[in-house]
Amino acid sequence: MSSVSEATSQKSRLITLPNELQDSITVYLSTPDILSLRLTNTHFHTTIPPPTHQQLLTTEKNTLGGIPQIVFMHGLRPSPT
Repeated sequence: MSSVSEATSQKSRLITLPNELQDSITVYLSTPDILSLRLTNTHFHTTIPPPTHQQLLTTEKNTLGGIPQIVFMHGLRPSPT
């Protein structure tokens, strides 16, 4: 198994894929996963559209094992259109 420093020095395999393939993969992500992936780096933040207001509301209402999937959304602002 590679060390942590080796793993962090290599680019993610997902980011090396063409944007079209990334889009095809990210459509299957849940709203919390989309939010997390968008926070990983500027590439994903700019290429993955933010969840819609309706997606956020639906996710907030859903629970996973009695725990809300989105607990706190401080400073969330709509993206410019």
